[in-house]
Amino acid sequence: MEELLGKILKIQEKKEWKNQQFNFFNVVGIETRENRHSAFIANLLKPEGTHKCGKFFLQTFMNIIKKRYSETAEFFDKLTDNVRVETEQNLEKIGRIDIWIRNKNEAKKYYLLIENKIYADDQKEQIFRYRNYLEKNDREGILLYLTLNGREATPYSTKKTERNKRDGYYIISYREDIKEWLQACLKKDLLLREESIRVKFIIEQYLELIDFLTYEQQLKDAILYKEKPTMRDPEEIAGALKNTKTEFKPYLENMLEYRFWKDLEAKIILEGFEISDRKKYNYHKIEQRRRGKETGYYGIIFKITDSKNNRICISKNPEKIVVGNGNFDKTEGNWVWDKKEEYTDFDKLIRSSGAINNFAKQIVDIQKS
Repeated sequence: MEELLGKILKIQEKKEWKNQQFNFFNVVGIETRENRHSAFIANLLKPEGTHKCGKFFLQTFMNIIKKRYSETAEFFDKLTDNVRVETEQNLEKIGRIDIWIRNKNEAKKYYLLIENKIYADDQKEQIFRYRNYLEKNDREGILLYLTLNGREATPYSTKKTERNKRDGYYIISYREDIKEWLQACLKKDLLLREESIRVKFIIEQYLELIDFLTYEQQLKDAILYKEKPTMRDPEEIAGALKNTKTEFKPYLENMLEYRFWKDLEAKIILEGFEISDRKKYNYHKIEQRRRGKETGYYGIIFKITDSKNNRICISKNPEKIVVGNGNFDKTEGNWVWDKKEEYTDFDKLIRSSGAINNFAKQIVDIQKS
């Protein structure tokens, strides 16, 4: 937060903030980086955060959740005394939770966990593992699943964990809950003080960003799943690209590539291979690469023997996809190829179901031979 406020001061000095199209979060390039969103939200929730507003943000946030899920009221009333707030907290080797909140009273441990998903995919049994963490060692806790527009976690992540239940997980969204929380905060006298003007400004900017991100997601949903509910095949999406308005084209281009990776992953899993979460594709990486930003390699990695993995990835050259065998060098921290092949015309490949099927079959056949 301190770093953000410092940058805002420089921007204010240049008077760039008076431009109605200006948004600080977009300018510094953090609009879709989940860890940065988590850090921002966590700083507000932290009573000793650099906002200097004490428990104000935390209490207002809990009031919003209590209003939506009334059965959580008793829990939040217990949590409010002297809490600790962390990000990327390691939960006893079962994963890293985006936002971790716990009371400092050692007699009884009350936990609030927030898993933040903007564009990243769910990980295997992620929600199930976090729920198990809350049920150990005399803990009492609530798990919140935060997404742009309030989608459910996938069965891949939940296993048998039920949604919107005290012993399961609760769905919250940026579009409704985070927005309502911050709007409620802006109405309070505390943020009208002269010493809070910078915090007020940054929250207003963040609300604009939420509007942008949730509207963008609604556009993607409308284009792919509502206005054209059958438009799942690459040929249909590619056909829509020729006829759609210019501002929609980037979303369709991104979704073409995303569908390619999803389809390829499904075919590899059906053949009995297990997909690794390491360097895995996601919508954010696809979007950033197509905007010309550095993403490094991403794609799919799956195990073929105890000592070897197969890797399919988009290279730093956006026209090529690379396929080969190798492994990560633990000393250097880099992937080492034993052998690899480069396929050109990647954008042509992702526009054809037949080409994708042939590509997947070729990869699987090579591994089985």
